[in-house]
Amino acid sequence: MNDNLTHIFAMQNALDHRIIQERGIEKTTDEWVVGITLAMESETRSAAKLTGSGGRIRSRSIRTR
Repeated sequence: MNDNLTHIFAMQNALDHRIIQERGIEKTTDEWVVGITLAMESETRSAAKLTGSGGRIRSRSIRTR
C-alpha cells in the first residue's frame, strides 16, 4: 500500500511540474494551497449533491494574506 501511495504522489508531483512549466505558472505555496482547497471544496459540494445530501456542507471562508 505504501509503495502505491509513493508512486501516486510521485506521479502527481511530475504532473504538477509539467503543468507549471508548460503554462508558465508562478505561484507561492500559499497560493497553491488556497487554490487546491477551493477546488476540493467545489468537488465535495458536487459529490454531496450527487449523493442526495443536497450540498448541505458548512461553508467557511478561506483567508488569504
